[in-house]
Amino acid sequence: MSLHIQEKTNNKMDTQDGIVNTSEEIFPPFIVKELSPPILSLMSEYSHVFSKNKYDAGKIRMEPTGINLTSDLPVSQIAYRTSAAEEVEINKQIKNLLAAGLIKEFNSCYDTFPLAGRKRKIAK
Repeated sequence: MSLHIQEKTNNKMDTQDGIVNTSEEIFPPFIVKELSPPILSLMSEYSHVFSKNKYDAGKIRMEPTGINLTSDLPVSQIAYRTSAAEEVEINKQIKNLLAAGLIKEFNSCYDTFPLAGRKRKIAK
C-alpha cells in the first residue's frame, strides 16, 4: 500500500535528493485538517518516507531481476489498435515513467512487430 500526498505551500523543506518541496506538496489539505499537531510534526520529520507524486516510487536497493525464458525465440503478439486520444495518453504516461526513472528504453528482439508478407506459392 502506498500513500500519495500532494499539496502546495510556501513552507520549504529540503529532501534527501536536494529537491526543495513545500509542506503542502507533502501533506494535502484534507489530511492536515484532520491530524493533530504532534502527528504533523512527526510526519514533517519523516517526510522523505512519503511519495511526492504518483511516479515517486523511491529507490530500490536490490539486485536487478530478469525473466528467464525457456527458449530464445521471440514472442510474437499482434499489436492492437488504439485511438488517437489513447495514443496520446499512452505516450504521456510513458514519458512520465521515463522521466521518473521507473522504466528505461532498450532494444530487444522481443519488442519487434512481425512483418506481414505474402505466402510463397508452393508447386504441387
